[in-house]
Amino acid sequence: MSKNGSDGGASMDGSDSSYEVIDYSENPLFLILSAIFQDEDGNTICDYLDRLVKAVDRNTSAINAKRSKRSRPHGKL
Repeated sequence: MSKNGSDGGASMDGSDSSYEVIDYSENPLFLILSAIFQDEDGNTICDYLDRLVKAVDRNTSAINAKRSKRSRPHGKL
């Protein structure tokens, strides 16, 4: 194995390569899983989970801000 992690195939400059490119678009399992985990716009389940986490973070921040506002003594900022 060479320094760049290859077995003598593709070089870093993109010259001749000996590795095989696998096309999963005909694989039945890939087709099923991509239909489950990716919508027609190309959004994956990871995109939706990321949005969910961000929404939870925003809501948590809003709740904490309201709680800290309510716990302040009157007359103080």
